[in-house]
Formats: sequence, structure tokens, C-alpha cells
Amino acid sequence: MEIGDTFTVGHAIRELFDPASGIVLGKIEEQLVQAQVEQVMPTCAVARIVGNFPINRGDLLHQ
Repeated sequence: MEIGDTFTVGHAIRELFDPASGIVLGKIEEQLVQAQVEQVMPTCAVARIVGNFPINRGDLLHQ
């Protein structure tokens, strides 16, 4: 991870299941906003939300 990296923040709307086995195949997600890394430390990073949409604990981050 480097300063300037951009991530998409979203949240899961629902899980997709295989009807035969019941195994979770994945999640349908709603993309909310972008987050851009501003500071990188050895064990964590700080990112700024780019957009005007509230994020919540449990939302997902993808590069």
C-alpha cells in the first residue's frame, strides 16, 4: 500500500448461495465511495473518503 492508492468502499446487500449445496458463492455489493490513502504506517494506513456518502463499520474495501 502506498500514498495515493485508491480503494472502493461498499457494503454487501446480500449473499449468493448455491441452492444445491447451500455454500456461499459470494456477495452482491453496492459501491458507495472511493477512499484515497494519505498516510502509511508499519501496521496501518489512513485514508480520506472521496465523496459524500456515509460509511459504516463492516463496509468492504476493495482495491
